[in-house]
Amino acid sequence: MSDTKKLLRLGSDAPKCAKCGNDDRRVLCRIPQGRRSLILCANCRAERKELSAAAAARKLRQFAADGYPQPACVVCGLAVLRMLERDHLAGAANSDRMQPLCANHHALKSYMAEHGAAAVLRLRDANRSALLLQAAFEFGLGAMLAMFAAWDGVNGETARCIFLGTASVLLLAWAAWNVSADAHFEQLLGPGYDRAIPAPVPR
Repeated sequence: MSDTKKLLRLGSDAPKCAKCGNDDRRVLCRIPQGRRSLILCANCRAERKELSAAAAARKLRQFAADGYPQPACVVCGLAVLRMLERDHLAGAANSDRMQPLCANHHALKSYMAEHGAAAVLRLRDANRSALLLQAAFEFGLGAMLAMFAAWDGVNGETARCIFLGTASVLLLAWAAWNVSADAHFEQLLGPGYDRAIPAPVPR
């Protein structure tokens, strides 16, 4: 969705969360409320939802199975269970590896994955090449490092922000190179060029 379309859906050229004041349009949504509507960020929207004891237990079991027995957003450390979501690090189409993100950071990562060269990697492809699987992980990790860098920048950790931001750019560039290399090898050697490699590709 383009920024213009997003602003049209939000109904404002300067939208912000009615509860916390967050003005990052990538995490904002319009919630119907009677005859009117309310703009909320993903976290504030999630906070409004009731979480039953059974649903909370199920969510905790899922996070524990993912390797997070005490789940918290891996970017900001938020540990409010109803605000936490399970994120596929490399995208659901490429890997089952999961991590906890708060609703806002999950929305940001999804936005980054849907816009730009990584978007095609969100589509399911059972015959995806090893280079494209690697690119998906690099895009996912690059997006995570970009969010870490932004979080550190807001919190005054300038040196770490610069380091993680640089690492993010390099990972994203490496991912783009792998996407290009895959297209080149497929044109040169044909589809399935990487299937001659005997080792299984970890997912």
